[in-house]
Amino acid sequence: MKVGVTGSGGFIGSHLSLLTLSDERVDLVKFDRSFFNSQDLMDLFVKECDVLIHSASVIKDSEEEFLFNENVKLTKSITESIIRTGSKIDIIFFSSVHSNSDSAYGKSKKVSEDILVELSKNEDVNLLILTLPGIFGENQKDKYNCVVPTFCSDILDGNNSLVNEGATVELLHVRHVIKICLEYILNKSKNKFEVIVPKGSIIEIKELYLLIESFGSYRKSGVIPLLRNVFEIDLFNTYRYFDVLKNGVATFDIALNSDERGVLFEVVKSKIQGQVFYSSSKAGVVRGNHYHTRKIERFCIIGGSGKISVKNLFNGDVIEIDVNGSCPKAVDIPTCYLHSLENIGEKELFSIFWANEIFDLNDTDTFYLKK
Repeated sequence: MKVGVTGSGGFIGSHLSLLTLSDERVDLVKFDRSFFNSQDLMDLFVKECDVLIHSASVIKDSEEEFLFNENVKLTKSITESIIRTGSKIDIIFFSSVHSNSDSAYGKSKKVSEDILVELSKNEDVNLLILTLPGIFGENQKDKYNCVVPTFCSDILDGNNSLVNEGATVELLHVRHVIKICLEYILNKSKNKFEVIVPKGSIIEIKELYLLIESFGSYRKSGVIPLLRNVFEIDLFNTYRYFDVLKNGVATFDIALNSDERGVLFEVVKSKIQGQVFYSSSKAGVVRGNHYHTRKIERFCIIGGSGKISVKNLFNGDVIEIDVNGSCPKAVDIPTCYLHSLENIGEKELFSIFWANEIFDLNDTDTFYLKK
């Protein structure tokens, strides 16, 4: 299935692009923002798409009139191209819970919805409108349109955040949006028109800030905090992503307790449950080369010599960590980082792994890049 994403360089767009790098069923049709200014380029793009996800928009601008007009213009550019080319296409449009508000952004979303609904009525087009709450996650700009990355960055930098006392916010991690999109893309019996309003978690701004702030002790203590639900796991993983950008991959030196009987050491301290597993790797073997979107993982080498490599799939940065069983070290793997473990020694490599969830063969949250 060929999928085009307007705004593929933006926050949600980058996660959609990541999906197309790992799912064999989906191929990305390249898009550039300049296509909005060229009928010929837009027509070529539209004709190549089986599914078009319209996520491009102006979210902030000092001139409200420009913001409104530009967002409507982007939508019209797409609909006019579909009409010109007579394309049979499925559209996913990212709208907002603010579409009924009086803000320029909300009004632009509502007008765009109306334009796309009219297109669906008159053309061979299936339309899904996703009415989204506040979306947060890895690779998001801070101090832009969501408070989560701003809080993460401020707390990591030791800065004070402006907290709106008594206010609440509804938040949903981006991976849930990607899941809805993938299910729609692969659905062979789509409705002509459909609206989905994904439900996020409603939380007071102050409580949100204090929760993220509580994650700050994790890197010092090495203790995985109490995470009471999926939302808090997503929030913790988002915080860890920003932490890695600032401080590198979290590693923890392990104290060896030795006596005449041998050695004892602690690998994981966690306030949540999970699964521990063990592996051995022969010389030269590389394990992993995949990434996760929700799992919290910790690696510990207990014998032999290895190298852990993690690659940020959004900016391409690579971090390599040498590990050795003679001096055990715990290494936590961030979400949305491609990671691998290589045996770089001559002897067998022995490893212990911990994950915060029990492995589910039907929902592995383990993704390999296409070859």
